[in-house]
Amino acid sequence: MLAAFSRCVSRAGTLPVRWYVGGCAAFFLLLAASLSRLLFDGIPHVGDTHAQFVHAKIMASGHLYAASHPLRQFFDFQNMINDGRYYSVYAPGHLMMLTLGHLVHAPWLINPILGALTVIATYLLAQEIGGKRTGLVAVTLMLMSPFIIFMSSEYMNNATCLLFLTLFLFCYIRQHKTGDYRYAITAGLCVGYAFITRPQSTLPFALPVAFHAMSLLAQNPRKHFRNTLCLAVPFAVFVGILLSYNVIMNGNPWVMSKTDPIKFIAPFSTVESVAARAGEDIGRLNKTVSSLHSYVFGWPTSSLIFVLLLFLLRGQYRYGNLLIACCLAQLASLIINPFYSMIFGPRYLYETSVILIVLTSLSLVRLPAMIRGRLHVRLPLTASRGALAAIIVCLFITAFPAHILQWYKGYKNHYWEGNAAFYHLVQTKVQAPALVFCEQYEAFRWLYFMQPPEDSNPIIVALDKGKDNQKLMDYYPDRAVYVISGQDVRRIR
Repeated sequence: MLAAFSRCVSRAGTLPVRWYVGGCAAFFLLLAASLSRLLFDGIPHVGDTHAQFVHAKIMASGHLYAASHPLRQFFDFQNMINDGRYYSVYAPGHLMMLTLGHLVHAPWLINPILGALTVIATYLLAQEIGGKRTGLVAVTLMLMSPFIIFMSSEYMNNATCLLFLTLFLFCYIRQHKTGDYRYAITAGLCVGYAFITRPQSTLPFALPVAFHAMSLLAQNPRKHFRNTLCLAVPFAVFVGILLSYNVIMNGNPWVMSKTDPIKFIAPFSTVESVAARAGEDIGRLNKTVSSLHSYVFGWPTSSLIFVLLLFLLRGQYRYGNLLIACCLAQLASLIINPFYSMIFGPRYLYETSVILIVLTSLSLVRLPAMIRGRLHVRLPLTASRGALAAIIVCLFITAFPAHILQWYKGYKNHYWEGNAAFYHLVQTKVQAPALVFCEQYEAFRWLYFMQPPEDSNPIIVALDKGKDNQKLMDYYPDRAVYVISGQDVRRIR
């Protein structure tokens, strides 16, 4: 059996790289797009993504924001500003991606495409650190990561951030190895775009890289000045873009939201508040790390076991410490970020997932030689690789009943602020053009992605305001009027 696995591993290594990587990316795109349509029904399932989905609609019409409805109190929603102007509280990076999706009438396809591109970026990063074989193992493991696949099937802005931070690491390492300033420029552009997508994730993630670049500059200014400048200038341009965006939207460069003036750093806490919550923060970090062990691959054992082995056996790897520093910096940032959410898993550490996959791949490639050298095991390398491949296949197979099927069932139809069955029920029972009042906020939240409330919408969904409903009914005298109470949809005009 080990011989059979060894032959399979060897044959996979002989395939042209572009075919194998391209095939994995295409398969990932097909899988994530299928889940986007079949599992999530092509609609947002989280309040964050509802707001970004709607804001991207507005941007697709050619405007950064829309005017609030004359009766705006009927359309208030979490994470949306509705004070005369109507827009989300989110940074523009992912919004622009979703805008492209709306323009081609397929916003549900954006995250699957971003995920497929991340597969290619992962190969580039892994092969730059560990060689071709490490890259091929990494893209294979990407197809085994439910964390990345499920997050690439909805509308979360983490997908955009993950792609650009992965490209950032690749380009930074590449420019450091080759001295090519073009890679430095590209690294600056990538980390800049990640910054205008999720500044709260990008800043801690990129901090170790910034220290690394500055230390090199201090050691040899003549050698590293040009590349450091080429990296810093594009990043500074994107910082300027985000600050300008904040000025246009909120009148202040340092806030992302008028309702949360520290949203720009999403939101970082004071030293006093961190100290007061020390016990709570330790518990939250422990839960986050524990869930990361489970979610990356969904294996019955720790998904990070091979990363731990890599460090325990002290394998020789270049840039490994830099990658780990990026992971630890993002983990440390959660101490001063009071948010804790397990939507789709430990999503506040999502940007570290590719690093963990790359290090796992490096471990799997180098583990046989390290074991032979340190434990004096005389098993041939091909047999050792076959054994590891067999172990990974077994872990992947057992992951389905252990975790993946359970997660799939949990995401099906009614997950968090999404309810595809209810949306289709409303579409069936409501005769357009119509105005629909939601007595419960939950129903409004499920249907919010149908906003903004434009006169051209076949169905306009609004909050039920009791006696004040007549004002909105008078505003739309030619529309049929419905009221949603629980799961019941009834016509009142």
